[in-house]
Amino acid sequence: MTVPRDKRRARHIAADEAHAWARSLDLKNPYAKGVLKSLSIYVNGEGRCFVGLDQLALDTDLSVDTVRRRMVWLEEIGAITRIPQWLDEHGRRNGDGRGKRTSDLIVLHLDRDPDEIEARAWGVVENETKSAVISPSRQQGLNQPPETVSPRPALALLRPPKL
Repeated sequence: MTVPRDKRRARHIAADEAHAWARSLDLKNPYAKGVLKSLSIYVNGEGRCFVGLDQLALDTDLSVDTVRRRMVWLEEIGAITRIPQWLDEHGRRNGDGRGKRTSDLIVLHLDRDPDEIEARAWGVVENETKSAVISPSRQQGLNQPPETVSPRPALALLRPPKL
């Protein structure tokens, strides 16, 4: 017997499907991708998880601050959404700000167009040449367009010194 489409249960996301999605994205940011892959391990059937920064830092061998910055960046490019959560005096999780602050509810956007997420990660947004989103890297020169990089400083090192 065939169940009518409107009577079918909502599709549930398995952690392996979420992990495959995270692995398939080309973000040009290995730390952010590592954080996203770690998040995918903890998702429930709806693509949501409640994992703390400390656990993600352990999983990825990154500092808590680095994990936090990468999650902000993942949210800016549209790969995830973080929703602040609190525990009230009865131990119930809420988003109303009642009680003690706890791990955010993190939603992985498995249904979003991967090309759109990648374009935002690369700094290219449709109808714009540059995005306001910049890769969270402290090292200078990693986020510069290829046309601004010159081999001249490196070639100067290869020349013998003038006597």
